[in-house]
Amino acid sequence: MWRSSHKLGALLMRLFGTRDVPLDATGVFMQTATIGIGRAILFVIAASLLAFVVGRSSSRFVSGGALATQASSGPPKLWAAGDLKWQDDAILPAVRTVALWGDPTTGEHGMLRKFAAGYAPPPHVHPSAERVIVLSGTIAVRYKGSSEINLGPGSYSEIPANVEHAVKCAETSECVFALISPGPFAIKMVPGI
Repeated sequence: MWRSSHKLGALLMRLFGTRDVPLDATGVFMQTATIGIGRAILFVIAASLLAFVVGRSSSRFVSGGALATQASSGPPKLWAAGDLKWQDDAILPAVRTVALWGDPTTGEHGMLRKFAAGYAPPPHVHPSAERVIVLSGTIAVRYKGSSEINLGPGSYSEIPANVEHAVKCAETSECVFALISPGPFAIKMVPGI
């Protein structure tokens, strides 16, 4: 598995470009990806496919060890950014959302979410894991027992089911992110963390 993930990382670095960034005061360098919004969208697609395959590989095999996959039905979905139909979120009216696949009320799904600059929903939990890829803006994330971490475009977050956490979009610009979950989407507010 490590070799596969190492090869995937190398492929993503080639796709998105790289740069050397100082890691610490000793002058040690590390290689990081540099991505624009177009490449961030490609990253979301690649990460979504990877999450789907990895999620399926843990439990669904057919004879010979081949991975079983669900067949998509209907025509391909190709939506230009201007054609996306943003809607007010049913639970948090200040949030805008676009369902991409699946049904957030019943099971596995993917959606885009948009927070206004400075918006912070109350601390909460979800009944299913929440995987987030930030497309634009900066989102501060804190979960119970951690310090706040700022996630900018191209960043990834995975919060397991029922882990108390809080998020806030930076004051400087709105935040757009992809949210992918293996189960229904629901929010239960909790006391401050």
